[in-house]
Amino acid sequence: MTCADLANGLSDAIRMMFGQAVDKAFWSERAIDVADVLGAISERLERDAAICRIDIDRGWWPDRDVAVVVRGGVRLDVQALVEHHDGRRCLCRFRIRPHVIVPSLSTVCGVFAAIVLPLGGPTASLSLLAVCLGAVVGHFALSAIVMARAFDDVAAGIEMQPLPSKRTRLRVVARSS
Repeated sequence: MTCADLANGLSDAIRMMFGQAVDKAFWSERAIDVADVLGAISERLERDAAICRIDIDRGWWPDRDVAVVVRGGVRLDVQALVEHHDGRRCLCRFRIRPHVIVPSLSTVCGVFAAIVLPLGGPTASLSLLAVCLGAVVGHFALSAIVMARAFDDVAAGIEMQPLPSKRTRLRVVARSS
């Protein structure tokens, strides 16, 4: 894992923690079928130990194409869209939406810290709360990193070039004199 993986994973994890979707986009100079891309991503994710379950849409889900359950009680819903341009070139867009599906150990510890530990003093409850928050961030960071690696591996394998997201592009602000 590189520092860039960690930084991007943490950035995506923080967005996911607050319920925000993470968008990814790739450009390809050849035609790509969305089902093939989603199948390749699912196959790549199946090899990762952090993944508990992958459900692929069979036409009934209006809001996702693939649902990925990651250890720690996080489900990531993936929506995909392929826009064809100038014949064979295409833009592939993905949206990853997070959902907490089961209370994890860190959530239970957080509730315990908030309710029971004030009796033990503020230092004890704040310490446990910090550990619980770290565990929650860790679950989301793991989820974000696993997904980013899967997308990057599949993109490289089928010759798609990653495009910077709107959130990661540098903005140039003109100063007024």
